[in-house]
Parts: sequence; structure tokens; C-alpha cells
Amino acid sequence: MKTGVLRAVFVPVAVLTIVGATSTTRFEQIPADMSGGVRGYPGSIRGVVRFADGGVPEIAVLSLVDRGGRVAAKTRSDAQGHYAFTGLPPGTYDLSAMGMARDTAGSFVREGIAIAPERGAPVSIDIVLAPLPSE
Repeated sequence: MKTGVLRAVFVPVAVLTIVGATSTTRFEQIPADMSGGVRGYPGSIRGVVRFADGGVPEIAVLSLVDRGGRVAAKTRSDAQGHYAFTGLPPGTYDLSAMGMARDTAGSFVREGIAIAPERGAPVSIDIVLAPLPSE
């Protein structure tokens, strides 16, 4: 059986374990507020997280990493799959996401998302989670 741990951003502190047909993944909930970068910056990335069949994950955790390899922001999707990163300074970011629903899990990575200094409109990225390999 394959086991993985993914840290998510939630309150209160608890552990949610989802058991699939071939794997178990634990989402450890940690209190933190990293959903939006720095006030005063207009950059934002937003969209919707879905599985290929159109279903919405029960939980999706998203991370933005800057070119220096530092986690710039973390967030999670809401019950309808919507997510947003706001207040992002100009720069280039990599976006990763992992989502789960009952016995389905998926992931997503997009590299090189540019936030320009003059950009006022949000960057829109709708995410389709690719199924995780099963054993």
C-alpha cells in the first residue's frame, strides 16, 4: 500500500485520512495564512480545480513557488473548486496542486507563470488534475 503526506493550510489542526482502492494519503491540516502574498501588489492567480471527469475534489491544496525555490503562497480550493492567490509581487512562479475525493486523487504542475508589474487583471488558470498512478 502506498502512503503519502501532503501538508495543507487549514484551521483547526486535525488529520484527515482518505483511503482509496490502492493507496492511503494523509492530509495534515496546519494552521497558517499564506493564501495571499503581500498587500499592495496587484498580481493574482485564480481559477477552478477539477478532475478530468468534471468532478470537484473534496480537498485540493495548491502551492506557488518562486524562482528561488521558496514557497510564495499556499491555499486550498473551496467546495466548488475555486481558488485564488492574491497580492502577488511581480515574478515568475510554479503552481502545483493535489486534490482528493473519496477514492480518486490527482495532481497538477504548471511552471513559468509570469506576474508582470503592470498586470492588473488576474491570471486565470483552470486546473484539471491528472490521476495519480496506482500500484
